[in-house]
Amino acid sequence: MFLPLIELRPFRAAIADGAKPSDLNRPGHVFPLRAQAGGVLTRGGHTEATIDLMTLAGFKPAGVLCELTNDDGTMARAPECIEFANKHNMALVDY
Repeated sequence: MFLPLIELRPFRAAIADGAKPSDLNRPGHVFPLRAQAGGVLTRGGHTEATIDLMTLAGFKPAGVLCELTNDDGTMARAPECIEFANKHNMALVDY
């Protein structure tokens, strides 16, 4: 299900200047990830891709990412992501 409105406070807290682990509830719905130095040239992961995109766009190196799941709980792969993006008129970035 696509939820157009989400609670943004945890994300804002996570990417705030001077953020620290105690700023987030544990356990919570936000799971902080740390990108490898060197971005996707060092590790081809979605965490690094997020930081590279934010940096290339001129923003601070912080972002929010999510993974799509199929109805059976497995992670969506490219075909399902493309279908979801098309259905919801969303851009899809691939690297």
